[in-house]
Amino acid sequence: MSAEENKALVRRFFEEAWNKRNLAVVDEILAPDYVFRDTAGAPYFASPGPEPMKGVITDWLRVLPDLSVSIEDIMAVGDRVVTRFIWGGTHQGDFLGGPHPPYKPTGKRVTVGLIYISRIAGGKIVEEWFACDFLALQQQFGALPA
Repeated sequence: MSAEENKALVRRFFEEAWNKRNLAVVDEILAPDYVFRDTAGAPYFASPGPEPMKGVITDWLRVLPDLSVSIEDIMAVGDRVVTRFIWGGTHQGDFLGGPHPPYKPTGKRVTVGLIYISRIAGGKIVEEWFACDFLALQQQFGALPA
């Protein structure tokens, strides 16, 4: 696929899965052996494939029902697409912050910046690395002091 086709695939993922809440598209866009990684390269999910990502999207939509994603920058070279985006919404559901107790809804608007690096093969996203400002997010949830 060309760089433009790769960017279009990644845009489709954010627009369809996150903004339009169409989880069926996740199976079309993510490879069966898809791996989501943190910045150190470690797999973020216990198992590969699209199902864990559908769970993440569902969980975040429970916390931020009006969540929206806005792509700020997107660039592609070869089989890689780098996307910088902002997502935000109103904190209306419990945020289960990993080892922390649930953070009760604040009713406040929260926003966070993220960067994804997506690797495309065979017309699907096969691997992604992500960076998120979780500190700022937890501060906005009231879990940590500003």
